Amino acid sequence: MQQKGEIQNRDVRPRSKDSRLYPIENLESYDELLTVAKKNITKIQELSRANNPDIIRSQIVLISSLIDYYFCEMIQRCMIRITKDENVQQLDGRWKNLKIEFKYVQEAIAKPESKKWLKKFLKNQYNSKTIQSPEQIKQALSIIENQFFDNLNNKNDKEELLERWYKRRNQIAHSFDIKENSLSDRRSVNKQWVQNNIPKIKNFIIEIHEIILEKLEVDN
Repeated sequence: MQQKGEIQNRDVRPRSKDSRLYPIENLESYDELLTVAKKNITKIQELSRANNPDIIRSQIVLISSLIDYYFCEMIQRCMIRITKDENVQQLDGRWKNLKIEFKYVQEAIAKPESKKWLKKFLKNQYNSKTIQSPEQIKQALSIIENQFFDNLNNKNDKEELLERWYKRRNQIAHSFDIKENSLSDRRSVNKQWVQNNIPKIKNFIIEIHEIILEKLEVDN
């Protein structure tokens, strides 16, 4: 019986370059994305064996980068899947602020049966987007379903953790963790806090992943 927080063992086979770029037609590709995230979180967690404050700081930045990667990739897959399964007119407010360049519109008109224009558009969009803060994650998930984040269990605790993690990431990435009004003094970094919360972030990603898969499987 499948345990909470785990994914079923599915047969994930190598795919062609084109299908790996936009792997949306089968659920194995979604699990493949989660496997990449989980494997790299474990690698990042193992860095703490070196008792060096800058290694701990790097863990914070790397985990934030992985959050960004996971959500950007997953939202693209879901948007393509949604347009495949739903009448776009039913998407109402979820996509009302989506601005599509005319070159993609031209391609869609020329080949209405193809989704290639949408795949190119989303790749271009999400190459320049960041999804790391709680607000950015909420916005991204609302594309799949309104109030997605607000319906999570213990959502306040999750939001608080993501907000604090994102703040520490910015302090490290943008100012070398140097204190305000100082030229050299750096903030202390709490190794125990980082180690305690990496598994929580991993479980958060797994929880989001399982909910998304449930929605996709229901829609199939």
